[in-house]
Amino acid sequence: MENPETIRRQVAIAGRVIDELTQQPVAWARVRLTNGPPAFVQPMVARAKLAPLSKAPGDVAQAHGDLDKAGVNNAGKLRAAQIVLDYLSRRHGAALAADRPDRTRTAADGHFHFLDLPDGNYAVTASLPEAGSRYGTAEVENLPVSRDGEDRIAWAWTEVKLPPTTISGKVTNQSASPVKLASVCVKGSGENAFTDDTGEYRLTALEIGNRTVSASAPGFKAAPKVVQLGEAGKKQAVDIVMTPANS
Repeated sequence: MENPETIRRQVAIAGRVIDELTQQPVAWARVRLTNGPPAFVQPMVARAKLAPLSKAPGDVAQAHGDLDKAGVNNAGKLRAAQIVLDYLSRRHGAALAADRPDRTRTAADGHFHFLDLPDGNYAVTASLPEAGSRYGTAEVENLPVSRDGEDRIAWAWTEVKLPPTTISGKVTNQSASPVKLASVCVKGSGENAFTDDTGEYRLTALEIGNRTVSASAPGFKAAPKVVQLGEAGKKQAVDIVMTPANS
C-alpha cells in the first residue's frame, strides 16, 4: 500500500540554476522563495513570531518588529521572517533549520524544486554564498502555481541565471590591431584566459576587490592593469594596449 504522504506531495515550482555566461549548471546553489501569496507568507510569519528571541542582533530584532508593522508588504514580511528564522537556525542548529518550505539547494546538475505550495504567484532568488563574491544573485518573479478541480498542481518551471563577477575586454597593440592568443590572467590567483582572433578575452567568477589583470604575449611587454571590482555579479570592461618588447 502506498504511503498517503507520498501521494499528496507534488512539485509546485521546479527549475535549474545556471551560470549566466557559460550556461553551465551551478551545483549547491541556495534557492529561496522571496515572495508569495498570503497563504504561503502568513505561516512563515507566524513561525517567526513564535521564535524565542533573546539578545538578538539589531537587524534580527528589527526584522522581528517588521512582522507586525503596518505598511510592510508580503515580500517584506517574508524577508523579515527569513531573517529571524535564519538567525535561529544558525544559533540552534539543524533542529530549527529543518522543514523550511521557503528554501532549498540545487543538485549536482543545477536542478531544484519546491513541493506543495499554495496557489499564487511566487518569486525565486538564487545565490552561491559559498563562492564568496564570485557570483551575484538572480531573481525570477511571477511564477504561477495553481490547482485543478482534482487538486493536481499545475507547476511552474524556471531557469535562474546566476551572474558571475566578470572582467572582459580587448587586447590590442599600439596600432589598435588585436593581439591574438595573448594570455590574460589575474595576478595572485588561478584565473586566466586567452584572447581570440579579435583580441577579446573574458575572466569570470572573480573575487571582488583590487585585482591586477595582466596580459602577456610573445614579442610584447607584459601589460598589468589594476582594476577595482566593487560588486559581486557585475561585469567590468577592461581593454589592454600592449607595446612591443623592443620599444
